[in-house]
Amino acid sequence: METESKPSTARTASFLAAIYAAVLLVTISLVVVFAVNPGGSAHPHLIHGFTNNRLSYTTPQQHLTTSANPQQGTDTVVPAHASQTGVLSATAAATNVNSTSTDAETPQYDLEDVDLAQIRLIDYLNGELGAKDENIFGGSLQQIPNGHFNLTDSWTIVNAFSQTLQNDTVYDRKNFSMLARRARSLFIAYRVLNELPHSELDAIAADSFTENIAAGNRTAELKEQLKTAVAVQTNTLYPWINPPFETLSDMQKFFKNSNDSVGIAITGGSRHYYLIMHQILSLRKEFDIKLPIHVFYGGQQDMNTTLTDAFNAMENVKAVDLTQIFPTQTKLQDRGYSMKPFAILAAPFRTVLFIDADALFFKSPLHALESTAFKRTGQLFFHDRYLREESGMKGPDFLNEIHKHLSRYGNTLGFPNARTRPLVETHELDSGFLVLDKSNTGVLFSLLLASKMNSVPQEKGVLYGKTHGDKESFWFASELLRVPYQFNGPYGSAIGTWREGEENDKANGVEIVCSAFILQLDEKRELFWWNGGGVLEDRYATNDFANHFATFTHVSLDFDGEGTQWFDFFPGGGCVRKPSKYVKELSSTHQDLMERYRQRFIHDIKGPSSIKDPSSHDNQTISVG
Repeated sequence: METESKPSTARTASFLAAIYAAVLLVTISLVVVFAVNPGGSAHPHLIHGFTNNRLSYTTPQQHLTTSANPQQGTDTVVPAHASQTGVLSATAAATNVNSTSTDAETPQYDLEDVDLAQIRLIDYLNGELGAKDENIFGGSLQQIPNGHFNLTDSWTIVNAFSQTLQNDTVYDRKNFSMLARRARSLFIAYRVLNELPHSELDAIAADSFTENIAAGNRTAELKEQLKTAVAVQTNTLYPWINPPFETLSDMQKFFKNSNDSVGIAITGGSRHYYLIMHQILSLRKEFDIKLPIHVFYGGQQDMNTTLTDAFNAMENVKAVDLTQIFPTQTKLQDRGYSMKPFAILAAPFRTVLFIDADALFFKSPLHALESTAFKRTGQLFFHDRYLREESGMKGPDFLNEIHKHLSRYGNTLGFPNARTRPLVETHELDSGFLVLDKSNTGVLFSLLLASKMNSVPQEKGVLYGKTHGDKESFWFASELLRVPYQFNGPYGSAIGTWREGEENDKANGVEIVCSAFILQLDEKRELFWWNGGGVLEDRYATNDFANHFATFTHVSLDFDGEGTQWFDFFPGGGCVRKPSKYVKELSSTHQDLMERYRQRFIHDIKGPSSIKDPSSHDNQTISVG
């Protein structure tokens, strides 16, 4: 019996030791919790978890890193001390952050932590916690281990970074990673201030401030801090909104309460005069559109007074000098690319239908307002051609360099995956027709960021060196800000003339259409609009239009990029091989529409006696018919 008692005694001692260690651990944990939050409330309702789309709650966990005495210029963010702003993170409260000792440890976050916290917080603000799978755009919350999202933790990191920006208003404007980070910081501060439910605002305020701020005053203190953050960061990123708007809130209210809920914006100069005049008359006569139309130009060197007067004489049409609104942000040297986002921003309409000067429609552009994508997200984008160019790899590489947390939706696009998927496109967006609801907070902030990306002189030099002009900036901005967006389903198609294929084309059931024009379909895969010159082969023709009309006989439809092969490129276009089932002759109805467009050029366009060509060195006069 004695031989059995010794191991039994050893097991008992081991068991008691384990119990003692567990009790000690719990005691230490309680001490830390009460040191962090003397009131005893850890706000467990801010720690969300989800399983099968049902919420559950867990105990708060801190996920902070510490580092002694960070050096200036390192990629770390230090939360502001209570002695500076009254803001103190939970872990900072548990350390001697008020100590003057150089050995005191201060919580820090590297910029990758900041990016991830921002992304998760925006997905949370977008309502993705516990959302049905089909309603998830970003998807970062679904990637968290065990499915638990800690709002307090994310806010602590995000707010710590935001506070560093209050005195850090100068940054490398060519660093788009930092630009995106700053833009997200402003976006979050604005949304938390204006959109977060009061109960959650109260909770993060209680966890953000130390006991030297009375409990009843913490939410008011947080609101003041957020107002300051929004004001300072707006002035850093978007100083050009003032005038006319003192604040972003004033801007959004203006668009929400606009007298014109929907309007059309067009950009162009003297060279586009006839295209724009034809487009306006076609919208009025072909589709009975009476909406206000603003034609934006870049100063008198871009469009002279004779031409602007002609537009202003038209009913409900206004010519607007964009350089008078944004004098330092838009230039003509970039072929006017930078004007497009700023024109959309300057248009005084709640929802803007932006149309390129050389675009024409098979259906009314108002048809876009009924699209699923616009109704879901407040904006509508169209795909460019399903075209891969190795020279175009700079764009996908650039996006992946500045953005490490692609949204779930963004990851379905070919462009960001061009390095790993060898057949996908290196161009994504056709910006010839855009639809944006600027009363939507996310859409407005995305447009602001897109405008910033096209600013002069710094930002546009980065963007245009990586992508073709302005076009990718619109969805880049939404992706970087985690603002839901959605492309129209089909890709850019071809409208032009049929070409005899080679023997192997016939054997493989493939046909060829060549075109200098991009055709766009609607979500039902029906012909919607096209651009590249309207019905003119030479988009800059100023007289004798009958000898400048393009020939249209066939379309090659591209629903999903399958079997699409572009080749034999020429200025403005190329040829595309597609299986025969996607190649169609234009119907008699479509040909009749084309003829009406041609006749309108011949009979209805009435222009001034001369146009100054801003592209020529001597500003010579172009005679017009």
